[in-house]
Amino acid sequence: MLESCSYVRALLIDFTKASDIVDHTVIMSKLVKLQLPGNIYNWIGAFLSNRDQICRYRGFVSKSATCNRGFVQGSGLGPTLFVVLTLDLNTVSNYNVIVKFADDSTLLVAENSDVGVEIEFNNVQEWAGDNTRILNLIKTKELIFHNPKARTCHSNLPVLLNIE
Repeated sequence: MLESCSYVRALLIDFTKASDIVDHTVIMSKLVKLQLPGNIYNWIGAFLSNRDQICRYRGFVSKSATCNRGFVQGSGLGPTLFVVLTLDLNTVSNYNVIVKFADDSTLLVAENSDVGVEIEFNNVQEWAGDNTRILNLIKTKELIFHNPKARTCHSNLPVLLNIE
């Protein structure tokens, strides 16, 4: 991107508890759209539902509690469910890029983009709301990369509200 413009804005977006708070109805509704065979859909539904957990610490064991959100980190199915969850997290502009990884995503918006970083970030916030994801604005940061060969330096770009 920097080869064709003087700067690129990188928004490093942090989602709180990536796999811990996934709403099962959201993930299952996205799986329906994939038109999976019924037995696969039902198997994933069984994997997600009626899960109990306990906590063991120094010989103490908690009471069993039912989990109705999230999926098991480190499970073989976890990464696939993450991909399904984020399939529809896309940029507004085809020129901009979003790189997704568990609880972090990076949004890249170049100077010459037809859609600014504010609109792109609003799109991410709307997606997060629709998918019961929580943005951690304290951990979300913006970096601006400048092309060292560019003749002008844009040091007074508008700052995103509440983003360092």
